[in-house]
Amino acid sequence: MDFASIVLFLFIYYIRPQEWIELFAKMQPVKLVMLFSMFATFMRHRGLGPKDFFKTPHDWIMAAYIGWAIWHGGGLTYMFMEYLKYIVFYWIIVIVLTDMTKIQLFLNWWTLMILLVAALAVSSPYFWDPTHSKYYTEAYYKGRLVLRMSIFENPNALGHAVVPVVPMLYYLFLWQRPLFVKEIALVVMALPIWCLYLTYSKGSYLSGGLTLMAGVLFGRPKVVQIAIIIFSMTAGVSIVKSLPRMDELSSSEGGIQGRLAAWGYGYERMHNGPIGWQNFVDNFAAEHGYRKASHSAYVQIGAEFGKWGLFLFIAIFYSTMRTILFVNTKSLEEERIRRMLFVLSVSFFMSSWVIDFATRSTLFMIPACVAAFHRQLLKRHERDVAKAKEDLKQFEENPDEWNGWADLGLQDPSTAARSAGYTERIAKNNQKLALESLKAKVNEPSPIHWPKVNAVDFIVVFLVTRQSIWLWGKVLEGNF
Repeated sequence: MDFASIVLFLFIYYIRPQEWIELFAKMQPVKLVMLFSMFATFMRHRGLGPKDFFKTPHDWIMAAYIGWAIWHGGGLTYMFMEYLKYIVFYWIIVIVLTDMTKIQLFLNWWTLMILLVAALAVSSPYFWDPTHSKYYTEAYYKGRLVLRMSIFENPNALGHAVVPVVPMLYYLFLWQRPLFVKEIALVVMALPIWCLYLTYSKGSYLSGGLTLMAGVLFGRPKVVQIAIIIFSMTAGVSIVKSLPRMDELSSSEGGIQGRLAAWGYGYERMHNGPIGWQNFVDNFAAEHGYRKASHSAYVQIGAEFGKWGLFLFIAIFYSTMRTILFVNTKSLEEERIRRMLFVLSVSFFMSSWVIDFATRSTLFMIPACVAAFHRQLLKRHERDVAKAKEDLKQFEENPDEWNGWADLGLQDPSTAARSAGYTERIAKNNQKLALESLKAKVNEPSPIHWPKVNAVDFIVVFLVTRQSIWLWGKVLEGNF
């Protein structure tokens, strides 16, 4: 029931029936799902204590970001209520995903929800339009595809939301899969690609191309990586340039000038004093005479929460990549999860440069999944070491009665003794190999050694934040 509650949250977040079905609007489904998830998690995991909520560095970094946002957002009570749903769903996802199978299932559902969003959008101009999006696509956005929901109501928002699903499908259906599964995947992948194309979103094209390249590069041999990079820098660049509206990618273009104005205002506010939660548009309008969104999560957070707010936002991304890049997986299942989390994380924080994702639930959902993955890797390691210690103890007490030979890929002496050519020397050698293998399992290093946030983490995030602010300034100067 607790797992069903977080899947239901995915459905409410992406499909948003409360925005286009009157019955759901009256039910206030976000509040109902939040209460249901809290009840289900409490009933399933009774006796939860502080240690259950703060087990990994991700939890502390997320708590620091939320605490900073509440303190500096403008009104403690108001900000706490605004962030309550993020607090609840972050820790419920972390606690509910108690094994690798659940994490994979959750990622599968996540992929399906994005696919459903793409399907709703693509079908709306042609044959099925339950959200009444066709009019907005044709009248307001001149043929650029939109979905009339609050978080997909413009082509850029829709495009960036769909970006991660293509590489996610690659790892879910193509990577290390049988041939017949791959054929299905190629057909399914056409839907989000077509959806992304129809948005005519320059930022989505760039983010999608870079995310796909990063996903395909991840974990490949160096020679293959070099070949992919060369292809991306030649044919890949030509393909992207041929997409709609990419010829408008110039600082003289109206949309780019508007974004530069927003970035300039955000840069000024970050240095002269943050303006508080969701005040960017109104404050910009008061100063410039027209309304303009930040068009960047980094810009929005820098302006609304200041430099240290931006520092903590980047620390969230650092925490996800710290686990994903430096973990040692032991199975295909773990590696598939790792790669899908990599794609989600890279896509979100890359898109955040050109769209204001600072208020999206995905900012909390992605780190929650990575934190759950981190926890389960440590849990698996503890379980494996405990079993190895027990096996070693039993083996040392009575090797003749020990029955774990098959797990080590060795012959059981009781059956091998009847085999032709089996000698006492082979038996002793097998015992020696078994003893060495069990000791190695007992002393096997942790798959991820990052027990807590340390000085090195602080320095790295600080340097990345400084570099990000420097890049931001260079963009405003027209040097990029």
